[in-house]
Amino acid sequence: MPEKEIFKRVAQIGLVVSDLDATIDQYENFGIGPWETHNIQASDIHGPDKFTGEKDYAVKIALAKIGDIEIELIQPLDNKSEYAEFLKEKGGGLHHLAFLTEDLDSVLELCSDKGIKPLPESAPPLFAYINTGKKLGFPIEVFNMKFT
Repeated sequence: MPEKEIFKRVAQIGLVVSDLDATIDQYENFGIGPWETHNIQASDIHGPDKFTGEKDYAVKIALAKIGDIEIELIQPLDNKSEYAEFLKEKGGGLHHLAFLTEDLDSVLELCSDKGIKPLPESAPPLFAYINTGKKLGFPIEVFNMKFT
């Protein structure tokens, strides 16, 4: 256990869904929203998929806030991304959590001690993508609070 609390709060909950519009409707029926939606071509903004390396994939996302926590719904629009693989293997659900920290170096050191390296798309000191799937059941994103 780390000597000090290194994660300050959850910033985002990422969920993979098969039907974004139907999921938004379900969430809105429970008072969650409003939603902002975006169609994203990875080649336009993200670059290669963090896990598959695929350079050209498409997703549709929706974002809503509940207090300080952002809910991100992700619908793969093809079969080329980690999101499509996730949907095929698990049928959707919790994909990732994003945390805020004041000490990204300590987070990276903790992960390194556990044999987990940040993914190449990470950009310390700003943020890191960390594939903690085998340890936690899902990847994490960690953002340095100094830059948010």
